[in-house]
Amino acid sequence: MAFKYGGYIGQLLRVNLTNKGITKEPLREDWARDFVGGVGLSARILYEELQPKIAPLGPENRLVMMTGPVNGTMIPAASRSSFCTKSPYTGSFFHSIFGGFLGPEVKFAGYDGIIIEGQAKAPVYIWIDDDKVQIKDASHLWGKDPFKTQEILRKEIGDEEIHIATIGLAGEQMAPYAMILCDIRAAGRGGMGAVMGSKNLKAIAVRGTGSVTVPNVLKVYNTAIRLNELFSTTPAVKGLTEYGTPRMVGAMNEGGILPTRNWQTEVFKGMKDITGEAMREKVVKGHRACFACSINCTKYSVVPSGPYKSIINGADYETIYGFGSCCEVDNIEVLCKADELCDHYGIDLISTALCISWAMECYEKGIFTKDDTDGIELKFGNADGMLQMIEKIGKREGLGDLLAKGTREASRIVG
Repeated sequence: MAFKYGGYIGQLLRVNLTNKGITKEPLREDWARDFVGGVGLSARILYEELQPKIAPLGPENRLVMMTGPVNGTMIPAASRSSFCTKSPYTGSFFHSIFGGFLGPEVKFAGYDGIIIEGQAKAPVYIWIDDDKVQIKDASHLWGKDPFKTQEILRKEIGDEEIHIATIGLAGEQMAPYAMILCDIRAAGRGGMGAVMGSKNLKAIAVRGTGSVTVPNVLKVYNTAIRLNELFSTTPAVKGLTEYGTPRMVGAMNEGGILPTRNWQTEVFKGMKDITGEAMREKVVKGHRACFACSINCTKYSVVPSGPYKSIINGADYETIYGFGSCCEVDNIEVLCKADELCDHYGIDLISTALCISWAMECYEKGIFTKDDTDGIELKFGNADGMLQMIEKIGKREGLGDLLAKGTREASRIVG
């Protein structure tokens, strides 16, 4: 029987990692009507299923990946999906949004969302191949970075077109702001990767060969045409296509609203070297888009050689203000390397950058010394020191272990 509302599959997938139970449940029509999808629907599910005061990293917590009714259609800029959970970073409900192709692929496989519960005894990954769902051994993947994990799984499964969500070392170590990398897009905020790691879940791999049904294909098609025409003629959107999300760095600096020096000021003297324009001139080699989107706001950037050699999908605005102006680093190649390191370890870029800028202020005020930083002169503008600290956070070594807890908890501990 078809679901009452168009755009929905009408089915949720539940995976219990403790008892290896896999069930397919109908999506409640009243919840779809009242909460639509994504974060709203996930919040309703978590409200219903989580008991008060459970530990975010305990087996009782749920990790919910949810799509919306427009995911998987030809409507542009509508691929964004969410992971939601009780966060180990905040101790409360948290959602993290990501774009790309994973959300539509889950719908093509036959599900509006995935509810993950329990805890596996050893590392596993979930393989979703349309209606065939398996929990498989991931011991050979544990300790691998997210991109290496994706490479191994695509080769192991024999399909380069599957879409994969995975964690890195930080998630395995349950760092409070570990992220989930969904192909090349990050569900970065709130410690989603830590919850995934607490369940001994290394990855979710998906192959879907179905489709999404809408009530009126012609109306959806015409809407997509109108939106794409609007995107191609609107200056603000064209700026996203040309420069990505850093398109407004210069204007923000001129307006005195660019976060700088751990928010001690909002004007950065080195701004001109880290703008979208500078990035396009020095490192951008191509453009990438999310599913069915014509904006192409993701930039494919390469630093081909030297100490900051890197290949990233970015940098986005968060990289520019976090590792750039907030840490007073004015070298776009360094920012590309910082971005790459965060993906390598599977840590949220925003939280990492702001924890380091906070530590820099602490260092300059004498709260931290070289004894605390293992000899790193952690001053604003010290690019190499910043990169070293990213690695320490990713590995939870020395001061990095404190910073991996986030600024709120680190401040409480330091006093």
